[in-house]
Amino acid sequence: MILKLLPPITLAISMASAQGGTTIYAIDFDSVTTGSVNASTLSAAGTGTTTAAWYLNPGRGAAYTIENDNSGNGDKALLADDTNGGNANKQQFTGINFDNTFDLTSLDASGSLNVSITTATRRNGNNKNLQFQLANSTGSIGFLLAWSNNGTVAVNGTTFSPASAATNFENVNPWNSTSDQVFDLNVSIANDSSFTGNFGGVAFTGNLANSVTDIDRIQLYSGGSAGGNKGAYLSNITVTAIPEPSSSALLALTGLGFIHRRRR
Repeated sequence: MILKLLPPITLAISMASAQGGTTIYAIDFDSVTTGSVNASTLSAAGTGTTTAAWYLNPGRGAAYTIENDNSGNGDKALLADDTNGGNANKQQFTGINFDNTFDLTSLDASGSLNVSITTATRRNGNNKNLQFQLANSTGSIGFLLAWSNNGTVAVNGTTFSPASAATNFENVNPWNSTSDQVFDLNVSIANDSSFTGNFGGVAFTGNLANSVTDIDRIQLYSGGSAGGNKGAYLSNITVTAIPEPSSSALLALTGLGFIHRRRR
């Protein structure tokens, strides 16, 4: 979620409570009424030790709805649908802006900030991609995973093995949480800004870019050519730290005026 224009994303940053971690932020959309949804409703639906403000970008032609689970499991999802947008190039869908910034350097040597995202695309055709971003309090992007409709997965510019080869049909429509085209993004970030993770079973490693040492927001972007745009799903987003962070790890932002100015 980048806030120059920030997109929402289905994502989770989580750590197992059995390991002594704490949930910083979580949202699964199940408590949100099905149908059209706005940013304030999504902002109110999150749980955890910090709150977060959602950003939606309807100006790009996207509509935002909460979708029921066609599998019958009751696992709802947020759909950012740009069918009528006809937009090419990179556009922001949504952003999740935390009211507290997490300082990675406050973690001990065995600690981590864990990010986990459940997502799917409803698009067809090649030359399109979704971008999942983690950025700091100044908007610098430390982590960027680009998932292309040809199956390619790239993290901070490095290409890893493909997560799928489903290119020429609507990958998930309607939403179905049990579809084999629904993928989980999991990222674990250490105090030195190194990370490990996987997307749909594709393992990756790296280091946060742009000297990023704090995580302030999650962003979802759309990229690629116009035509055949049918949006993306997000479901089950959680942010957790291990071990439980001290108060110094969470840097409170000063003043709503400051937050509004820098978050558009």
